[in-house]
Order: sequence, then structure tokens, then C-alpha cells
Amino acid sequence: MVTSQTVAMPSPWIERLAAGFLSAVVICRLLTPTDAAPTGETLWIAQFSLLGLLVWACAAYRSQQVVLRFNRVDAAVGLLCLGHVIGALVVVATSGDKRAAMTMLWEWVGIAVTWFLMRQLGSSPERKSMLLVVAAAAVSLSGLGIWQHHFGYAESRRTYEKLKSENESLARSGRPADPRQALEWDRAVHSVRSEFIRQNIPVEDSARILWEQRLYSSEPIGMFALANTLAGVLVCASILWLGMLAYSGRVVPAWVLVLGGILMLLLLYCLLLTKSRTAFVGLAASIGLWGAAVLGFRRAGLRRFWPALAAATAMVLVLVVVATATGGLDRLVVSESTKSLRYRFEYWNSTWQMLWESPRNWLLGVGPGNFRQNYLSFKLPKSSEEIADPHNLVLDVWANGGLVALAGLAGICVAGLRPFWSTLETDERRFCPVADRPAWRDGILAGAVLGHLMLLFLGVGSEETLVLLLLGWLLVVLACHPLFRHESAPVVFAAAFAALFVHLLGAGGIGMPAITQMLLLFIALRGDLESASGWTWEPNSRLARATMGLAGLALYTGCWFSGWMPVSNARSMIARGIDEWFDKGNLSKAEREFSHAAEADPWSSIPCERLSELAYQRWLARDKDRPDEFQHSVDWQLQAIDRNPRHAGGHRTLGEMYIARFKRTGQQADASAAAAAMRQAVALYPNHALTQSVLAEALALDDRQDEARQAARRALELDAINECAGHIDKRLSKERLKLTNEILDARP
Repeated sequence: MVTSQTVAMPSPWIERLAAGFLSAVVICRLLTPTDAAPTGETLWIAQFSLLGLLVWACAAYRSQQVVLRFNRVDAAVGLLCLGHVIGALVVVATSGDKRAAMTMLWEWVGIAVTWFLMRQLGSSPERKSMLLVVAAAAVSLSGLGIWQHHFGYAESRRTYEKLKSENESLARSGRPADPRQALEWDRAVHSVRSEFIRQNIPVEDSARILWEQRLYSSEPIGMFALANTLAGVLVCASILWLGMLAYSGRVVPAWVLVLGGILMLLLLYCLLLTKSRTAFVGLAASIGLWGAAVLGFRRAGLRRFWPALAAATAMVLVLVVVATATGGLDRLVVSESTKSLRYRFEYWNSTWQMLWESPRNWLLGVGPGNFRQNYLSFKLPKSSEEIADPHNLVLDVWANGGLVALAGLAGICVAGLRPFWSTLETDERRFCPVADRPAWRDGILAGAVLGHLMLLFLGVGSEETLVLLLLGWLLVVLACHPLFRHESAPVVFAAAFAALFVHLLGAGGIGMPAITQMLLLFIALRGDLESASGWTWEPNSRLARATMGLAGLALYTGCWFSGWMPVSNARSMIARGIDEWFDKGNLSKAEREFSHAAEADPWSSIPCERLSELAYQRWLARDKDRPDEFQHSVDWQLQAIDRNPRHAGGHRTLGEMYIARFKRTGQQADASAAAAAMRQAVALYPNHALTQSVLAEALALDDRQDEARQAARRALELDAINECAGHIDKRLSKERLKLTNEILDARP
């Protein structure tokens, strides 16, 4: 990847437009559920970043002189993104969840383009404006998080409890024998499931238990899906605000300092409410490194750093007392830390075994978006969650992008932490008063407003929340922009980078575009990056500049046709199909919508799963066996498996379908097919109690009693392990436990 800096441009409005697009991308990343990137929920942001690249290419084409600079930091970022792209292409060329891999490929291309555009912010005012955009967004997110903790979850809990009560009532009553009453019962069940899906509530009991634990906890999540993700944004933003307050005390009005201190308190208080232990460790580590760097090199900022640190420490202690008094913190944050660390060692152990399972895995990784499917084969029996990443920055990058991405991560780490040991200019010189300051005319602040409005127009989150976030952001920008009038010290960026880096070592999440964006931002916006040695290229000919534009156009169209268009079309068709099925009861229209979705996105397994479920429900509704309808369901389920072959749940669903048909027809071929499907499911997820129990049932029906008892014994052993470990979401139900014991006692 090549970075550049435009020296002179005859059409500055185009340059400002490109900067505005970049700012909109940064804001959109921070205000969307970045945890859902593998499913394509944020792919539109990557597409928008490529549009920003096209605008920049147009500006470069019309420029009289463009200078492209490339140094070691650019090479490191390029290797990090390239490794993930290669890993995704390997999955697409071989086997795996190709849709998730292709989606994450374009997300990483979007990250590379975002870095490229951030490096175009060559002037000091532009960098300050971008820094103000991110700092203000973090404050508005902290305000939302505090509201969620104290008030926001109550309504969600009431709505969920009502749906849960209806679902449990239907389950207790059971499906009536009368066909008309059975039809009404089916519609009621479908209606409740539809509400579950609309509100992103898991339908499966085990997944819903974990979802309930998050709902009934008081930890804020902001606009994300996990408290740890919000904590990652807040911890580095807290360091940023601390640096601004520490080094701007002599040149800004006192009321601005007081307001900035209050806003930093909001950030720290919300950070405490997340109960993120890794973020707390990252905050402490970054402050320690910052202090050691200032003390070790005797910098001129020493006199201001220690008073600011003492004040911040006192503030944190007061906030801890307040958070404890209001229930935001409790003794479990400390007492459960050893358990949390033990869980992470279990994740890391299994991930290590997965990486060394084959030369491809340790060399190229398993591919972005494909970690969970591969991890479950190595998941320890006592591990708690079916994690989507290894909760460790290094293992995460290695597992998804291989050794190429790991080499890039090492280079980024050196670049991000370099100011701690650099003996370049002192902080005093960098914080001298200057005339330039963040301004609306550079397009960056206006682009952030555009980002908020885009989210509002697209319906990403509630309208009230987005409007309040925009108003809060505007108030912070208008009131606190004097704090951002001066070039920030590199050591402040290094401390913010270190805080997030340490947090990711224990929490993971580098595959989330917003988190990666934040990590790279604190390198790209450093004022000393331009002075780094490297290579320079001046594409003076229009042909060379046109080639850059064509490359950007190729990326844009590639993302559109292989990423955004099939994903968005399939999602809208699936949504219409669910509406026709659950709300209107029109199965034929629902089937048509799901079929169109399967054609629109030939790599996604979700439309095929819906079609299989629809045909299976039709078969269940019949009083007699309909072989053609059942075979239709099996065919679609096999297509879903073919599109995501390492998903153990797909094989288990197929096995359960064959078990249900055997119970209706008594044909031995169905029992044998069920046993074969469940064997494959167990091979992909061997330490899952329910899968082992269903395998035991299928083997018992197939008259393989010895093998059935062996599987039943293993299921009970895993259930006992889950009971001892307190993993209630992995426990067998009472009915399933009774059946498993009967199989073990040779009474099928």
C-alpha cells in the first residue's frame, strides 16, 4: 500500500469532500455494531470508504503535483491488511464460510483505504479536526453508556420478559392434536419467534441464556454489542483527553479546562461501569509507560504531567466510590478476575492447538470470519463460550491473517509505541501556541455531521438515540475546540495506543473494523510520522494519476458486486420472507423470497437454512408423511451445509430432522442417515453435550447400542463438567437428560 500527501490542488473543494468522507467513515464505525462485521452489517461503511478513495483520486488527477510517500509504518499496515485478504482468498478458493470470508476481505480493504486517506491529512488543522471528531464521539458514547446503565435497560427488560412469558406458555401447552388448533399454535409460535428475530434475541435456548445475562447486567454497551468493545474506545479516549488537559493548561481559558475535566470524568465513569478488567489494566499500563517516558527523558512536560496524573488519580478514586455506591461496580469485578483469566488461558490453549493442526493454519490462518467453526473442534470441555475470536490480539491476527498479518502487527506495535523511547523534539516545543485550529472549512467536522445523518437516514439504531448523540457531539465540539488548537505530543498518542493495545491482548477484537481504526488512528494522526524516512514517488503524468483512479474504481466495483450488493439484496429478501412467513402466514411467498435470496447470494447459508426450515415445518404440519416435502427440506439443508461446511449446527439440524422422520415412519434408512449426520456434527464439535446426546439417540435408533451408550456416557460427562463449571447455557434439558440416561441403561 502506498500513502500520499497532496502538495497543491487547484480544486480544494474536492480535497475537502474526500476529507469529509473519511470523517463520515470514522464516525459511522464508532456508532454502529462493529461486532457484526462478519455478517455484513457494516459492509456499507467499507463501500463508502472506497467512495472516499475515488473522490481523492479525482482530486489527485486534477492536481498539478502529487507526492506519494511510503515508509515502514505504511508497510506494516499493508502487511496486516494483506495477510487478512490472503486468508480470505484462500477460504474462497478452497472451503469454509465463503460469504463471511469475502465480507471480511472487503472490510480489511476498507481499513487499508481508511489508513490511506488518514495519511492524506497532511496539515496540522486537519489532524486536529479529526482528533476532535473522535474525542467528541467518545464523550457522546460515554453519555449514552451512563444512561443505559441507570435507565436504558428497563424498557428492554420489560419487553423481553413479556415475550419470554408468551414463549414459555406456548411451550408448556404443547402443540394440540386438533389440526385447526395446531395451526393456531404454529402461528403463535411463529409470531413470538418473529419478535425474537426483530429484536435480535437468539431463538435457541442456550444462546438466549447468554443474551439474558447481558440484558440483566448493568454494563453499558453504547452502540456496540459488547461492553468490552465500548471499553476499548473509552480507554484510549480517556488518555487522549488527559493529554489535552495536561498540556493545554496555560493557553486555554479556565472554564474550558473545567469543562474538559468534567467530560474526562464522564469517560472514566462510563469506563468503570463497563467492568472491563482488560481496559482497566490497559489504562494503568499506559499511564505507567507515559510517566516512565516523561521521567526517563526529563522532558519539559514533566512539570505538568505529574500534577495532571495526581488529579486524574484522585478523580478515578472518587468515581470508583460513586460507581460502587450506585451498583456500577461490585466485588465480583475483583473476585471473578481469576476465573476470567482462566477462561482466557483455555481459549488461548485451544487456539494454539488449532493453529498447529496443519501447516496451512499456522502459515495462513483459518481465514477471517471462520474462526469459530474451526475453533470448536479444539474447544476444551470446560471452556465457557463458543467464542468468535481468541480474546488475544496476537492470536487473533495470527488465526485470521497468518504470519503475514502477524508481521504487520509487530511493525504497527513498534510504530505505535516508538514515542516512549524516542529522543526527538521535546513536548514543550510541540505544544507551543499556534494560530491554526480545528475549523469547519476543512470538511472534516462537516463530514462527521454527515456520518451522523447517514446513520439516521439508514435507520442504524433508534432515531432518538442518534439525534441525541449528534447534539452531544456538536456541544462538545463547539465548547472544547480550544483544547485541540495545539499539535498533540507523540507521547500522548503512544499512551492511547498502548492502552488499547494492552486491552486487546486480553479482550481481542482486532477483527472489528472500529477497533482497528482506532488503533491505527493514533499512529496516523501523529505529527512526527511525516518525518519518518521512506520512499517518495511523484506521479506527474496524468496517465499515472488516472491509473490510481482506475485502481480505486476497480476496488469500488469489486466490493459492490461481490460484497455489498449480494449481502444487502439477500438480507432484504430474507426480511421480507420472514415477514410473509411469521406475520402473514403466506408460506408460498416466503419460500419465493428465500429462494431469491439464495440466488442473490450464492455463498450465504442463511437463505438455504430458512428454506429448509420452511419445508420441514410444512412436513411437520402434515398428518401423514410427505416424502417429497421432507426431501425438499433435506436438499436445502445440504445446500446450507455445503455453503458453510464446518458449521456443526448445520449437521446437527440435519440429524434431528432424520430422527423426527424415523419416529414418524420407522424406516431404518432414516436412523442411519441421522447417525451419519450426527457423527459429522460431533467431529466438528466433539465437546458439546447436546450434540453427543443427539448422536446417542440416533445411534440407539439405528440399533448400534454399544456406540449409543458410549456417546450417551460422553454426553453425561460433558453435562457434569458444565454443571461444575457453572455453564448453565450448556446444560442438557430435563427431557434430554432423561433420554440420555435411558440410552445409557440400554432402554431406548
